[in-house]
Amino acid sequence: MGANFNNPRLYNIVVFSNSAVIVRDDPDDRKAAALEDAIGIKVIRHGVKKPAGAVEEIESHFGCKSSRLIMEPLIVRSQ
Repeated sequence: MGANFNNPRLYNIVVFSNSAVIVRDDPDDRKAAALEDAIGIKVIRHGVKKPAGAVEEIESHFGCKSSRLIMEPLIVRSQ
């Protein structure tokens, strides 16, 4: 049986995006909250653009060192 990636609740998946969740660019949290509502996946807010810093937010969310996580980039283009 193959993996069911259509249900993000089966996996511990989050969005960690510079364009959607930099706190200084979204001070009232509207963009991040709208993204969470639209896709149904937790969005980790962070204060420093990747790749500089920002690992603290990921480690805090998952409760382990980032070296123990699998992170993959996802590029989404508007049509």
